Amino acid sequence: MEAVVLSDLFRSIEEEYSEMMIRHHIRFHGVVSPHLPLVYGDKEQLRELFVNFIQNSMQSMPKGGPLLIRAVHEPEKEDIEISILDRGAGIPKSVLGRVFEPFFTTKSTGMGLGLAIAKKIIVEHGGQISVASEEGQGTIFTLRLPVMKSKRISIEAPDLKAAVSAG
Repeated sequence: MEAVVLSDLFRSIEEEYSEMMIRHHIRFHGVVSPHLPLVYGDKEQLRELFVNFIQNSMQSMPKGGPLLIRAVHEPEKEDIEISILDRGAGIPKSVLGRVFEPFFTTKSTGMGLGLAIAKKIIVEHGGQISVASEEGQGTIFTLRLPVMKSKRISIEAPDLKAAVSAG
């Protein structure tokens, strides 16, 4: 666990996947608030989490389309809100409540673990995840990750009476 700069993490994922997105006609838009606070977490797990969402979004848009990742922090709140929005096939209402279940999938390939793992990662980081979708219109996943709290160091004042009487 370490301090993670989300904007750097998003940038590195975008660079890694940019060519693939171009080949698949995905128009990526990253909207990250300047000066996002740090989050305390496992950088590799968080990377896996966001890569999973990008891959799912790309699979849901076989003809291409927009993919938006937005991260904002309101100073009065103790978390960062991250939205991942695509204009893909969407998730049928009849199965929307099951998307985070292990081994549940609507795809012909895959084991149905991606979103279950994503939820586990978010929960282990003290966060929350939700999904909204409309068939034929797209899907939005909303994640909330707590901001890293600064550590306060408490220094006790020296006991001057004890020091004078001992000396």
